Amino acid sequence: MKLVQTALSSTKIPVYLGAFRATTSVPKPPKSYCTYTTMTKEVFHTDDVFAAYETFVYLNMWTTTDPTANIAKVRNAMRTNGFSMVEEREEYDEETGLNLVIWTWSIQQEADA
Repeated sequence: MKLVQTALSSTKIPVYLGAFRATTSVPKPPKSYCTYTTMTKEVFHTDDVFAAYETFVYLNMWTTTDPTANIAKVRNAMRTNGFSMVEEREEYDEETGLNLVIWTWSIQQEADA
């Protein structure tokens, strides 16, 4: 979803749709990166005509470093671009040494004319 990519571009954190996939130019995951998926549903009709939809963004940030500064960057970027936070939680996996921040964001948009 272009809206998510645009919103997070100011954070300078690499963003991948679905999952990180190694490439020849990026063979290993960055120290911090985000992955996301989306779900869109119709939320408003006027006179039986579709008028608006809401998109939920399931955003994960993976990092080997303290996530505090990047959390603030992501929150600011998403809010600045019209998204509302639905949920946020943090986890740490001792086995992999990765911090994981899990968000659900939403945005409502009018139907295309």
